[in-house]
Amino acid sequence: METTGAVAALEVDPDRLSGQLNRNFGIWREADHRGSVEFDLIFERGLTLPAAGEPPLQRERVYQPAHNIGRMRYLECSQLDEKGQPTGEIANWEQIHFPFDPSLRQHPDVSLVPVRLLEHPEGLRVREGYTCDASGTVRVRISAEPGGFAREYAVAASARE
Repeated sequence: METTGAVAALEVDPDRLSGQLNRNFGIWREADHRGSVEFDLIFERGLTLPAAGEPPLQRERVYQPAHNIGRMRYLECSQLDEKGQPTGEIANWEQIHFPFDPSLRQHPDVSLVPVRLLEHPEGLRVREGYTCDASGTVRVRISAEPGGFAREYAVAASARE
């Protein structure tokens, strides 16, 4: 039995669902102050999923934001090239928009706000905590300091694909 998605579980033993990721899952990150983008691999293809009831796989990223809004552009791909960039079959996942600028945290829809460089990013810190459970469901908890503002999202393949 195979399910869809980057982190689909493959049934190997009928007595125990044991699977592995059948695609690489990650996020595009802007580099060089918006000059280029790089792929940040979060969960690699072939990674063994936890058994039902076991703790999920976990990954974390911590950084100082450069922009007022984080535009998280997730994707899955079948292969990575020699530089670690996506290749082969590529599927874009839904985007998440997260307010890094404390003044935007109460805004009803930050996806409508233009992304710009922060004038004073000093003291700001973002933490992205990713989990992947036995069923292959990916979740991310994004938090911003100071203030502890946080949101949690289930990350899903784009319905537009």
